[in-house]
Amino acid sequence: MASTIKLISFDLDDALYDNKPVLFEAERLCNQFLADEFNRQNREFDLQNFYEIRHRLMESTDPSMENMTQMRQVAITEICQDLEDSGSVAAKALEIFLTARSNAAVPAKIHTMMERLAKQFTLVSVTNGNCDPNKLSIGQFFSKNYSPVEGFRAKPQPEMLLKVLDDFSLERSQVLHIGDSLDKDGLAAKNAGVSFYHFAPFYEGNTIDSTVADFEKYLTQ
Repeated sequence: MASTIKLISFDLDDALYDNKPVLFEAERLCNQFLADEFNRQNREFDLQNFYEIRHRLMESTDPSMENMTQMRQVAITEICQDLEDSGSVAAKALEIFLTARSNAAVPAKIHTMMERLAKQFTLVSVTNGNCDPNKLSIGQFFSKNYSPVEGFRAKPQPEMLLKVLDDFSLERSQVLHIGDSLDKDGLAAKNAGVSFYHFAPFYEGNTIDSTVADFEKYLTQ
C-alpha cells in the first residue's frame, strides 16, 4: 500500500481528536455569552429557538449552509436580530465559538503518528467542519487544508478530494483518504475514486493505541 500512496488526506473531527468535548465547550461559551448579552438588554435568550434555527439551516438544501461557519453566523445573526448593536453581538458570539472550536487536544499517540507519516507522505486535511487546522498541534504536518469554509461542497460530495488530486497532480491510486465516517468520508472517497481507510479511535469499543497500530500495519501491506 505505502509503495503506491503519495498523499494521505485526513478528516479531523473524531478522527484525529475527540470532537465531542470540543464542540460542547464551544457551544457552552457561545451560549453563555449570548445569554449574558440578552440579559444585559433585559431580554430572554431562547436557547431552544436557537437550536431550532440551526437545525432548520442544517436541513436546508442550500449548499452554502454546508459551510458550518456561515451556517452558524446566519443562525446567530437571526437570534440576535432584535438586540441593540446586534451585528457586533453576533460577531463576538461567532468569534467566541470559533476560538473554542479549534481548541482541540490531539492525543500524543496520534501526534506522533502524524509526525512520522509527514516524513513519508504528503498530508492534507479534508474536513466538513470549521476547526482551523493551523491552530492544532498537528497543523504543521498538513501541506494544505480543505473545507466548505473555503467554498467547497461538503463530503460525501467528492469536490474536495478531486481538488486534492488536481492541486497535487496525482492519480487516484496515489491518494488515500482517512476518516471516521463511512457515510461522509467513505462515500466521498468512493465518489472521488480514491482509497479509503476507516479510522475511528474515539468510537465506543475502539482505542487510540489499537487504531493507530492497525492503520500503520495497513500501510505496510
